[in-house]
Amino acid sequence: MAKVLIVDDEPEIVEILESFIEDSHSIETVTSFKEAEKLLKSGQFDLVLSDLNMPGVVSSDLIHNYLEADSNVLIMIMSGYGSGSPQIENALKSGAHAFIEKPFFDPGSIVESIDEILASHKPALAG
Repeated sequence: MAKVLIVDDEPEIVEILESFIEDSHSIETVTSFKEAEKLLKSGQFDLVLSDLNMPGVVSSDLIHNYLEADSNVLIMIMSGYGSGSPQIENALKSGAHAFIEKPFFDPGSIVESIDEILASHKPALAG
């Protein structure tokens, strides 16, 4: 079971994601970039699932800042931007491992995406 940090400035999104994932992985949630950055420095998380547009950080710096806080964490980003947008492409080139588009229509696909990333990068933790 992996330890997943969910980061979104919209509390209702955090609650929805937590309900999708909590049966498969250990979850911690925060609603600010600063809280996420502080927790990531502890090195206790395997994966961070984060909104790309967080107050307090420019989206182009988000991935870099997460990796600076914990270079071993896997990163999934989520956004209302489409998959071909420059913001998403930049995040993926900067070190994000996957992208989930909002709004969420299939809870199972989110858990599946998390498990695929874990299986390819941290096989012992895959669901």
